[in-house]
Amino acid sequence: MSDGSGTVSLAGIHPTSDSPKYSYSTHYWNYDYNPCLGFSSHGYADLAIIQKHETGYGKIEYFQLGLQSTERFNMSRGNLYVRYDTIGYDHHGSRISKVVLKCNRTLQRHEFKFVRESHVREYDFVLEGPCACPGGCNAHGIIRNDGRSDGRGSNLKWETVGYDLVSLLLHDLILFAFIITFVLVVIYFFGYKQSCLTKNLGRNYDDHPSYSVNT
Repeated sequence: MSDGSGTVSLAGIHPTSDSPKYSYSTHYWNYDYNPCLGFSSHGYADLAIIQKHETGYGKIEYFQLGLQSTERFNMSRGNLYVRYDTIGYDHHGSRISKVVLKCNRTLQRHEFKFVRESHVREYDFVLEGPCACPGGCNAHGIIRNDGRSDGRGSNLKWETVGYDLVSLLLHDLILFAFIITFVLVVIYFFGYKQSCLTKNLGRNYDDHPSYSVNT
């Protein structure tokens, strides 16, 4: 950012390859969006946003609302937004989409919403979350307060999961070792008691004299 607050990076969202990361539905239209990487749908390629509607009988009405190759960041009234368009690429008529980046460091997952068609063939959206904040994300995911990335953009990375997984395995191994030790002690103690009992009983029978009755 020009004010020195940091860099806004949408790469930390971990967009999917050739498929939309986000979908938003209204009562009529459905909007698919993928930041940073273009996807293909219904004969279109390099898409950032597509608008579609199932008209019935298996037919779908769709319009491309912006191409990934036209992406550029702009500021308007203090709001940072990403602009996409289809100028020169769409025989249905050029369309423009603006995705306002709303900073929210408290969200665990980013939220994508359609706002309105502000003008004819001009569409407004909002992408809210930590990666919309200056210095909120890098290519590995969301940046925590200690400056490290936790990789929560889409899939957890080993850097984040590894320590928890190792500690869980160690806990299970310790518990298993304790159970085995306890079982062995019980078996040994029970076996020892039985051998003593048998030995003592045998001594008791030997110590008693035999009696015979003459008739």
